[in-house]
Amino acid sequence: LASFSAVPYFGAAIFGAVAFFKNVTFKDYVYFRGQPERKAFGDQTQLSFQPAHLEKPDRISFHALDLKPNWFVNVDSRKFEFTDVAFNYDLIDELERLKKAEVSEPHRLLAIACRQLAVNAEEHQRYRQAADFRYASMDAQRLEWLEDRKIMKFQFLHWLYWIASGYGERVTRAFFTLVVLWLWFAFSYML
Repeated sequence: LASFSAVPYFGAAIFGAVAFFKNVTFKDYVYFRGQPERKAFGDQTQLSFQPAHLEKPDRISFHALDLKPNWFVNVDSRKFEFTDVAFNYDLIDELERLKKAEVSEPHRLLAIACRQLAVNAEEHQRYRQAADFRYASMDAQRLEWLEDRKIMKFQFLHWLYWIASGYGERVTRAFFTLVVLWLWFAFSYML
């Protein structure tokens, strides 16, 4: 059990493998900072805050970093400060990492983490990123249903929503669906 009562600054630190902040208490500001030429988190890095105790979540700051959504499972990230960060991830890879870490119900927990990251992005006017997180949240649920055949047959409307418009988050998909419907109705009318 560690407790940071002063301000920990992880600006010069490089995490090469796994960094667990399990049972850590952060009482004040926490800074994770990268540099353009040197990223603090590599491709093989895993970061976990579960179940860290964050007394003041609005004082957790990430700056100039590449982050992954699975690092924020079981943590309320809605008040974290993200500045100049990129979330480059593949949803299936994120789920595999959670399964490998033996996280129970990885689909649902990743969906919750993505929804909380979407709220954070929306509140800080990063609308494109918020849309991507909302899509990832809904898609994590769809992938869970894909694995569980008993649940899948009851999700027809959800699948239709995904196909037609990408859960309302993919404008080009919705546009092409509209064009296909127009063409289909025009062809039907001609007949």
